[in-house]
Amino acid sequence: MDENKIALIIYKTSDAPTNSIKQMLSSLTIPEGFRPTASIVSGPNRWRAYNQAMKASDAKYKIYLDEQVEMLNNNILVDLVEMFRSDRSVGMIGCCGSIELSTHAIPYQSAKRCGKIVLGPKKINAVWQQSEAPYQEVEVLDGFMLATQYDIDWRDDLFEENSYGDFAQSIEFRRRGYKCVVARQEQPWIWYRNDSMPFYDGERKKFLAEYSKELFPLVQILIPTFNRPQFFTVALESAMNQTYRNIEIIISDDSTNELTYAAVQPYLEKDDRIKYFRNAGFTASDNGKFLEKKMWERTEAEYFSWLFDDDMFYPTKIEKMIEAYRNNPDVSLVSSRRHNIDENGKVLGEMEPLHNKTEKLSNERVGKFLLMYTANRIGEPSTVLIKKKFLVDEDKKHWRKRPDMIDSPNALGDYSQWLYLLEQGNIFWINEVLSARRMHAGQDSQQIGTWVQIYVNFAEEVNEFWRRKKFITTNEELRHTIIIWLTKAAGALQRAFLENYNGRETQMMERVIPAMVLALSNGGNIKFPSWPKPDRKEKSH
Repeated sequence: MDENKIALIIYKTSDAPTNSIKQMLSSLTIPEGFRPTASIVSGPNRWRAYNQAMKASDAKYKIYLDEQVEMLNNNILVDLVEMFRSDRSVGMIGCCGSIELSTHAIPYQSAKRCGKIVLGPKKINAVWQQSEAPYQEVEVLDGFMLATQYDIDWRDDLFEENSYGDFAQSIEFRRRGYKCVVARQEQPWIWYRNDSMPFYDGERKKFLAEYSKELFPLVQILIPTFNRPQFFTVALESAMNQTYRNIEIIISDDSTNELTYAAVQPYLEKDDRIKYFRNAGFTASDNGKFLEKKMWERTEAEYFSWLFDDDMFYPTKIEKMIEAYRNNPDVSLVSSRRHNIDENGKVLGEMEPLHNKTEKLSNERVGKFLLMYTANRIGEPSTVLIKKKFLVDEDKKHWRKRPDMIDSPNALGDYSQWLYLLEQGNIFWINEVLSARRMHAGQDSQQIGTWVQIYVNFAEEVNEFWRRKKFITTNEELRHTIIIWLTKAAGALQRAFLENYNGRETQMMERVIPAMVLALSNGGNIKFPSWPKPDRKEKSH
């Protein structure tokens, strides 16, 4: 390669203003001792044309230009050569790019961008973050102008249309250990004269299929399933159809028959992201613990989501939730609105949402609301996405358990977990429906005993957080909380009475209500009773 040669490679369409391109090039300052060349290439595939020109040139330094680009910095060739020679690890330089590419892979909509450029006929100055250093390293560069000091093939084997080949080239350079950087510019170096940028959704999907594992964190989707193959396949397909591609789906099946095993086989054959385990004889608790164990074994997976076999995800759930985490480092929990659906998948309506706007919410505000109104507005386990580093326990293996609840059944495992996560950071609420909770007669949550137990567990949470003065911190807040709880708890107990149900849960409720009433007059000193001893073994489901 000739280290004193610069090749400018301009891709044009049949209507490209060739004369103005040549005039622009003639105005540039040439680095001392350098011999610049210019070639104007065309053809139906930009990336193939770039490859042909690259291989035909012996210049060490090459600059790939869109036909609509005009160079505003006459010293740009000198600046680029100086940057390359000062750092041999820099493979490609551009004028703007994405420090962290958005999960939907539309670079111009990424939250973390840098650089400068003049855009469109009206010459609008687009300015993003700029480093004080000579350059900012990025994940992908925008392809208006790309300068290189090494030759790496453009992916003309993958992209046919005039988009995503430039972003892919950034990843190809990084695959080989080179940096892709945006140069620091006092004033924008280039003007992109056009007022539109080509975008093809098919090429975006190819890009995601090829590069997601290198760009985005691994997300595990945990599916416990039991004797519901017709619901399970819907849940599984909703996980497989996520627009976010870097996922692993782990299934634990403790069914009493082989119907789910048979149903999953075709999916295993066509999607290697699925890991299936047949665990006949497990209880529901065993199933959950097994999936948690598998989750923690994959230390490189940063995030996970439960997906109960009768629930389902909508396609952009994981994509949008990961994006929220990546753009908000102080967030420890991400959730969204969710649908209720019936046994046939018909939408029955929505669960009452936490908020009416997509935004970050204070953990103190939300934690206080959850306790004072005894309401799980964050959602069920299938609703949220969890960052694993926030999910800690006595041995960092399971969902939180409290010493004072060792003998207490808990129908609010999710609610308990959300409160715990809120102690560690804020919550990001996405005001879109991203999942669906199926309502059917086989659910434990539809049973009256579970319904009573839920309100006993609410009281346990109030007791603990008041004792630690977390979220509920004043006597006025406690009184409000207890009064709201009493109205709901009495309703649950009344329902049990009318349905002639007198289980362990109702016995406990009858002990808890007087303790909560007494706390109203004794300064909030809740003397919590012990649970009655269980009179039956754990149910499988």
